Amino acid sequence: MKNLRYTEIACYLSYVTQAINLNLIPLFFVIFQTDYGISTAKLSITVFLTFFLQIAIDALLAFIGERVNLRLLIILSHVTSAAGLTALAILPGVIDPFCGIIIAVVLYSLGSALLEVVINPIFDRLPKKEGVGFTFAHSFYCWGQMGVILISALVLAISDGKWRFIPIFWALLPTFLAVCCFFLPIPERGSEDKASDSQNHKNVKLGKGFILFILLMIFAGAAEQGVAQWASYLAEKGLGSSKLLGDLLGPCTFALFMAIGRTLLGVSGSKLNLRKALIICALSSSVCYLAIAFLPSPILSLAACALSGFAVSIMWPASLDLASSAFVCGTTAFSLLSLAGDIGCTVGPSVNGFVSDMLADFSLTKSFAEIMNVSCDQAAIRLGFAVTSVFSIAMVITLLKISRKFFSKERSDSTADGK
Repeated sequence: MKNLRYTEIACYLSYVTQAINLNLIPLFFVIFQTDYGISTAKLSITVFLTFFLQIAIDALLAFIGERVNLRLLIILSHVTSAAGLTALAILPGVIDPFCGIIIAVVLYSLGSALLEVVINPIFDRLPKKEGVGFTFAHSFYCWGQMGVILISALVLAISDGKWRFIPIFWALLPTFLAVCCFFLPIPERGSEDKASDSQNHKNVKLGKGFILFILLMIFAGAAEQGVAQWASYLAEKGLGSSKLLGDLLGPCTFALFMAIGRTLLGVSGSKLNLRKALIICALSSSVCYLAIAFLPSPILSLAACALSGFAVSIMWPASLDLASSAFVCGTTAFSLLSLAGDIGCTVGPSVNGFVSDMLADFSLTKSFAEIMNVSCDQAAIRLGFAVTSVFSIAMVITLLKISRKFFSKERSDSTADGK
């Protein structure tokens, strides 16, 4: 039991590794623009590639189930994470900067994708204390996100913008975990679990209503990451602030509110009506995104950005919980839901970036910039956030359909089975 406790801690730290992989490079967007002349559209490609690779890995492994070796996968995930972070520090100064960044993104994105596939089944097999579940575990991602932003921003300020050793520093964690996973016990499922997972595969394939939960996860991922990946850029461009202040006021406060929301749900989630909570959060996030776009004060826009972190905090884990209450979810179902969430995480920030880049030279954007008394770049990124609100609205519509189909008192037995 003591060794399994160490395995549980390793799972929590693996969520922190995911936070490093997904949130470190956006902190360098402005630096990459300044030092290497990389456009906003190219920066959007790095975000798209990160989540696209996660989608590819999820799709590849979704139907393999128990045939994978969990120990091998978790070790490989940490090794590639460490290699990608190290490459991010070294390659842009050795080869073409954008090519170097892309190679690094491919490596650590592979690690992040494998982590997403392997952590949940390992954690699911561990004995847990009351109140400690997936939502609580996912809160470590948020606390890790905040730590990555805060520490990296402080180091950038102290080192006068010398960023290259920061990825190497963060590579120490996955390196340490890769070594630990050689020795920690990894619980395996028995034959009954495999049979259950096989039956679940059939249920998911036949369940027409499952597509609603796929859509829900897509919209949840898009709503969350559409803001998370661009919060630092918004703070720096919107306030014209220093790198340190921009990171503290943008993504760090976003991560803080997101971590608080997930931790609170992890402790008291059983007392909540998940459907109502998700609808309220989706509506709140939509309001926050519109506030980011149209509030005249940059400080108020950043405050709305921070509050949106609390609004989106439960979207991903609560959507998983909601799906498990409608279906008998096993490895296959959760893999497909994660795949859908990653699609959303790809679409959200990419749409934000490409919309901002596309609208930058439009006359309408220039008029909007004059009204808001901001630059055209600032006006364009604000409009990108306004577009992101569409995902939250779509999430509300999907939740209402799910409520009618799966949770109304008049539902039939076949509807309850998702058929």
